[in-house]
Amino acid sequence: MNLREFVKTAVLPCAVGRGAAYEVVCLIEYDVVPYLWVLDVPYERAVFVHLANSPFVAAVYPDRSAQLLSRDEDECLLFATLWELER
Repeated sequence: MNLREFVKTAVLPCAVGRGAAYEVVCLIEYDVVPYLWVLDVPYERAVFVHLANSPFVAAVYPDRSAQLLSRDEDECLLFATLWELER
């Protein structure tokens, strides 16, 4: 899966249903299928190890904006642009 495909699959759960009702920061990640993690409950350390090994992880904020969690600045800028276009 590339970054564009990740954004397309990540926008849907955040815009409809699951993500729209949350008023906390969520993490959406893609390993085999996209999954939304709501950060209002404590998670075991193993969850964060899983997230660290995922190809893409993004933070989704209550205002439905999102930020790719990556150290690559160009990849983060591309993600932000694609996210706004898909919303």
